[in-house]
Amino acid sequence: MTIGLYPAVSLAQNPSIQGNALEFDGAVINNGAAIGAINAIAQNGCSGAGSVNYVTSAASSLTATGIAGQTLVLTNAGAVTLTLDNAYNIVNAMFGPTLGQKFPFTVVTVGASGTVATPTVTNTGITLAGTTSLAATSYRQYQGTITQLTTTTAYVPGSNVTFTSITQVGSSNLYTVALGANSGATPTVGTVIYLGVTTGSLPPGWYPIYSAASATSFVIAAPSALVYTATAVTFNTTSTTAPVTFAPLITLQGMYSVTTAAA
Repeated sequence: MTIGLYPAVSLAQNPSIQGNALEFDGAVINNGAAIGAINAIAQNGCSGAGSVNYVTSAASSLTATGIAGQTLVLTNAGAVTLTLDNAYNIVNAMFGPTLGQKFPFTVVTVGASGTVATPTVTNTGITLAGTTSLAATSYRQYQGTITQLTTTTAYVPGSNVTFTSITQVGSSNLYTVALGANSGATPTVGTVIYLGVTTGSLPPGWYPIYSAASATSFVIAAPSALVYTATAVTFNTTSTTAPVTFAPLITLQGMYSVTTAAA
């Protein structure tokens, strides 16, 4: 893989081919692109995640996006249901992410009775580790680690595979893929599947799998939260090797919690 394969692409392109972080003319880096990259590093060099990212919310239920380097302050007086965005979006928002890169994420509760149970990470490609809940009037420090950035491991459905539908998960960039038949094994999270869409607006290409209920129902991440359609799809049923595809996974470790005074 070269540095020019991530972060994510414009929507018109194949989703498995990531847009250029640096532009190359053959083996030579374009001078303008190099200067732009250096300036971006200088502006975001205060941390591995970029500039200060301070967010407040009074909601009782929210989805945290752009959590790399973020301090999230929750002012709701009661229990807060915290859902995390998926790994595809989190890593894609980072400047020049690398395999094994670590980033901080801090959640603060300032309401006298404001608490956070274990964050919801369904279909996200995020694995929680350690204690991740949060008591009232306290803050918890988390450490995120990019455990996978790209992959070439393809999920291969059975030769009898038939396509039924894709359904957007809420208003996110996640889609549930329903198959009519599939004698293959249940997909593994972090692998990628080829969806050769012949009818519909979903670009044909390789997509990361972020959860799997069975061999005939699993969730993929698309390049954006546009409302995609697909009614006819072909599959790769032979090769276990895919092109280098953006398919990040994250482990989020609960580090420690400190009690503070109520706001």
